[in-house]
Amino acid sequence: MAMVGAFAMAHPPLIIPAVGKGREREIQATVDACEEVGRRIAALAPDTLVVSSPHATLYRDYFHISPGSVGRGSFAMYGAPQAAYEATYDTELIAAVCDVCEAQGVAAGTDYERDRRLDHGTMIALHFIQPVYRDFKLVRVGLSGFSPANHYRLGRCV
Repeated sequence: MAMVGAFAMAHPPLIIPAVGKGREREIQATVDACEEVGRRIAALAPDTLVVSSPHATLYRDYFHISPGSVGRGSFAMYGAPQAAYEATYDTELIAAVCDVCEAQGVAAGTDYERDRRLDHGTMIALHFIQPVYRDFKLVRVGLSGFSPANHYRLGRCV
């Protein structure tokens, strides 16, 4: 499995129409950029998306990789429970990344889950990808308090 692309995406909750209630038009350039990322991902047609979100479970000394077979969440905390998202996790890749991290001495894995719900950073990515491409699985990784060099090491493990 080869990496075919990488993208950074803004993730203000306001960008979701059910949350923004029209105010998302105030950040139309951001909406347009996110739609373009969705189109580019669809053109690449990856088997798996690895989403690293600063709003996923975060620890000072551990990279948390979401466990289980599916992730679900909504924008209920932003007053829009109807804006709900779901993605199937790539359990095989998650296990493989955990194994490589262990072999490389990178403190990462699926332990210590605090909140199984998808975070808004991940859901915003899904909001712009799923309308144009759905044939993928997901690996969701939280950031950590580690140095940038250790984040790079995690990326190499992935």
